[in-house]
Amino acid sequence: MSKKLVLISFLALGLIGFLRILPAEAQLTASVNMVTDGTGDYFRDVASSTGAPLVPAMTAISQGGTVTWNNVAGFHNVTSQADNVPPHGPPAACGTGDTFASGFGIATYSFTFNAPGTCAYYCQIHPVTMIGQV
Repeated sequence: MSKKLVLISFLALGLIGFLRILPAEAQLTASVNMVTDGTGDYFRDVASSTGAPLVPAMTAISQGGTVTWNNVAGFHNVTSQADNVPPHGPPAACGTGDTFASGFGIATYSFTFNAPGTCAYYCQIHPVTMIGQV
């Protein structure tokens, strides 16, 4: 699958998924699981149950809210992604202006989003299948 097709799929699914699951009042804390199972490697938002291989986990939080990523199975990390670029390379400022990287093989990682906006993220080890948005 070409990088352009992956990017277009990510953006389209992200927009559709985010509009569908955005709660009336976003929460101040959220949890996202990092998973490896028989279907592949992926992020899974605990509240919305979104996320699967090649399908972004969609997480809604209020400004000032914190997301905690939990490594349920596998060797993963979570890294901020620049807007409108396919997931790859080093951490980059996302749509909120934030840049973060958890380090590799972590058990849990938390990040607080103080600015409004949408922040894309991915796993540097599995950049095609493990994607998400806050």
